[in-house]
Amino acid sequence: MLVVAQALDIFVGFLELDFSDNKDLIMIAIDSFLVLFDSTHQPSQEEGMPLPLPESEVARILGKLGLFERLAETITRLIY
Repeated sequence: MLVVAQALDIFVGFLELDFSDNKDLIMIAIDSFLVLFDSTHQPSQEEGMPLPLPESEVARILGKLGLFERLAETITRLIY
């Protein structure tokens, strides 16, 4: 659902914002990526829900959106 609604693109865009003015949005984006890759939050086949995209596919999509470069820049800004 996140892929279809282009929410991943929006979360990646949050990482471009100025940290001093948008700390909450940036932290929400980072937390969302952590939840996305946390397998304990993924629905199981037993719950009758369709299986989510494999983590490798989600990582490929996020790579195309430029997440990893932006995340590295954001972490650098957080440190300083």
